[in-house]
Amino acid sequence: DGSSVDFGSVCAIRNIRHPISVARKVLEATSHCILVGDNAKKFALKHGFKHSPTSELVTADVQDEFKRMDKFEKSVNTIYNRKGLDHDTVGCVCRDAFGNIASGTSTGGITAKL
Repeated sequence: DGSSVDFGSVCAIRNIRHPISVARKVLEATSHCILVGDNAKKFALKHGFKHSPTSELVTADVQDEFKRMDKFEKSVNTIYNRKGLDHDTVGCVCRDAFGNIASGTSTGGITAKL
């Protein structure tokens, strides 16, 4: 929230579509600034967000890629050192008529990072 400089965020939340909307709900409905993992998911479900199976959130091609890369000790380097293959994070920054700035960002992570 650009006018108050308050923020909400979620990390390591699984099987919830549109986690940035959950982050907004953290901002609006709690005094916390971050919820992580299982607690973030419990919060989301409690506030009306629906569980989404992995098959609805991750394409079959990406699931196959994960299975292939899981065999390699250095899979992140194997994936991201190839030419033409980028890893993207999306973000948005907005300014209203009063000069208040708000922003959001989201990333799907990197295959087999851990």
